[in-house]
Amino acid sequence: MNKFIFKTYIEILKKEFPFYIVHLVILLILNTIGEVLFFDVNLIYEKYGSFNNIPTKTYDVLNTLYGNALMGLQGYVFGFAFFVLFYVIFIIYTLKISKDLFKKDISLLILKTNRFTTSNGLHFIISSLNYLFLILLSYALLPLVNYIGNRILSIDLNIFIFSNSLIIVSIVLYIFTVFITLLNYTIPFKHNKIIKYIREIF
Repeated sequence: MNKFIFKTYIEILKKEFPFYIVHLVILLILNTIGEVLFFDVNLIYEKYGSFNNIPTKTYDVLNTLYGNALMGLQGYVFGFAFFVLFYVIFIIYTLKISKDLFKKDISLLILKTNRFTTSNGLHFIISSLNYLFLILLSYALLPLVNYIGNRILSIDLNIFIFSNSLIIVSIVLYIFTVFITLLNYTIPFKHNKIIKYIREIF
């Protein structure tokens, strides 16, 4: 059984690996935009006491990033919303391709074992765990991205810094992803649809 699970995991990983790379890049972009969007202004007061004490270069960078306060933030809100929508579309598209890639194998496994955990359910669990791993990996890579971003800005205040709000965003996105993944590996594999599909291929 363990050998079967491992073999299935490797098969899924090999076929979906390119999608995982894009998925990871989207998460990193979301996290980076989110850090700027959710930046804690109190950090400025803690460091400088007041806006009047902000060095000219730092002030110019902050003004470039945020513009006229709320007006400047709107760009990041739209950018963040765009990539969230792009994430949703990409997940749906990826899962559709994934279903087509494994449809024949899953259908045969359902007929052979008649167990959720050794057929479509196994694919659902593996995919869900892989998506969770990608979220954790994006967090692991974020310090490097932040370091590069802060070095590029080259000011005495770190703008790219982890925000707890990102955790909430990740949880919401992951719940959505798991839900869509579950639908993807259950609805198309109902008994009547499996019988119809098997008749078509044989």
